[in-house]
Amino acid sequence: MQQKKTRRSKSRSDPQGLDDASASEASTRSSSRSSSRKGQRAENSAPISAPESDSDAFFDSDEGEGDLNRSGNVPLKWYEQEDHIGYTVEGKKLIRELDSTEIGKMIFNSENPDAWRTVVDPRNNKMIRLTDEDLQIIRRIRKGMYPSESYNQEDLYVEFDNEDSIHPVSYQAAPKSRFLPSKWEAKKVARLVKLIRSGKIVIKKDEAEEEDEPIEDIWGDAIYNVNPQTAKRDENHDIEPPKIALPTHSESYNPPEEYLLTEEEKKEWLETAPEDRKVDYIPQKHDCLRRVGVYENLIVERFRRCLQLYLCPRAIKLKMNVDPESLYPKLPNVNELRPFPTKQSVEYRLGDSAYKLAVDCTGRWISAVVNSKIYICDILSGRPFHCIKAFKDIQTILWHPKLPVLIVANGSKVTCLAIELANMKRDETLDPKRQNLGDTPKSLYEQALELLTFKDGANHWEACEKDGFTGLCISHSGTVEHISVHQGGNYIVATCPECVEGINQCIIHCIPKKESMRVGNKIASNKIRLAIFHPTEPKILIAFTKSIRMYDLKSAQKTSTKDGSKLGDGKKFSGIELPISMDMNFNSSFLVASDEDAKVSLFDTEIGTFAYKTFR
Repeated sequence: MQQKKTRRSKSRSDPQGLDDASASEASTRSSSRSSSRKGQRAENSAPISAPESDSDAFFDSDEGEGDLNRSGNVPLKWYEQEDHIGYTVEGKKLIRELDSTEIGKMIFNSENPDAWRTVVDPRNNKMIRLTDEDLQIIRRIRKGMYPSESYNQEDLYVEFDNEDSIHPVSYQAAPKSRFLPSKWEAKKVARLVKLIRSGKIVIKKDEAEEEDEPIEDIWGDAIYNVNPQTAKRDENHDIEPPKIALPTHSESYNPPEEYLLTEEEKKEWLETAPEDRKVDYIPQKHDCLRRVGVYENLIVERFRRCLQLYLCPRAIKLKMNVDPESLYPKLPNVNELRPFPTKQSVEYRLGDSAYKLAVDCTGRWISAVVNSKIYICDILSGRPFHCIKAFKDIQTILWHPKLPVLIVANGSKVTCLAIELANMKRDETLDPKRQNLGDTPKSLYEQALELLTFKDGANHWEACEKDGFTGLCISHSGTVEHISVHQGGNYIVATCPECVEGINQCIIHCIPKKESMRVGNKIASNKIRLAIFHPTEPKILIAFTKSIRMYDLKSAQKTSTKDGSKLGDGKKFSGIELPISMDMNFNSSFLVASDEDAKVSLFDTEIGTFAYKTFR
């Protein structure tokens, strides 16, 4: 025992001595094993010469005989500081070849496609690849099955004769407790019954098995039913080829006279292109069937039929049986929409129908154009108070947003008239300094006269009087088809689409200063149809033939020239052609425009430049 301990301690302290000892011991075992094998084969074969001790074959060992690392059941952490992990059966060092670092493992797993089925044997320095049989055994073990598929547990049966015996196996009598009820079980049952009755223990009732909802097969009505196993189309869903049309009376060998072609019809048939002919043959009449000759177009027709079967795609046209009444939208009940006007309250009897209407800022007066006459009526009573007959070719009428000023676009002029209306309130909002001086507030009509009065005659501006109403008139180089007023009431924009010069197509007029600003040398190449002011910002929206653009007027004033103001590339709203009207809400979040095709487009200025919704 003392010698074994000394030898073990010496092997740990002196690895070289261990190599020598292991080598000598391995050589002894190899020589004895080879001599025993020779003795076994001596009777059946000729004697084999022993290999030389210096050759490698003398020291080779079979891997099936045992582990490659013969260092014993020694922890591998003893070799962490060494370049080897043990010794072979010959006493040679087993060099560490596997990369045990995390980076090495990651590289191995990424480059080796069989990394998932590779097992590392760190003691023998090997990478073992599991075979398909090994994987099958592992799967069966994980499922709780026998490793071998050929194993049958029912086959393990030991046959023996069970003869009737007169003596029992054991003569010991059964205990009495087996025939008496258990006292402790009775107490336990009584305790459980008490807890159940008191409600401390709730017995869960067996929930009824919920019926599985039927799974809707979205491909149930598919034309082609594909088998997932064979990936081939089911034969039951093949589309039959179209049948050949049955022969008509004209194809008979003895057709009636009305089916035969005349000379003119034959000439017309021959002059017609083959693809434009109604029939590919000329009907012929024979006395009997044996006189019928060979059909010339037989091969051509068979060839076309083959092309039809081979190249023409087939499809099943599903006919939808839809009730037309179900397509109509469900309208709400009329009683749910009340209150709403149901009876006529006011009728404006102005002769013919009016084609231009405008309501003033107070909401009490309405102006209507009837036969080149402008009637100003009371909305509540329908009575006309004023009639202006001095205009011709009226295009548009508007009211000033704050004052009783009627703006009329007639021909190539824009006329602003101060209208004195009944019961117009005075402007009570005066400057405190002026109130201290004793000034009285002016009426809205007086403010309108002051706005439209000017002394010096400006270019294209002149004073005018129409049927007793004082105002001013602004001349243009073309017909004014559309006008718009700013919310403040100081600016008017006039649009003349028919002007030859693009700079005169859109003009902004400042009423207090009696000045005009031409807009358009930047946009002269595109025809302007109408323009409106932005409700809250110093911007203008101009509608062109195929788009609407919004320009900044502040930047235009900074780059103004003698010919006009230059407008930069404004924000473009697309999706509308030939607009005839447009407007923007007070918050400037939505822009609505209509075109000549009776289409109304709604633009959300905060989302994008395309139509948010379209109404037809």
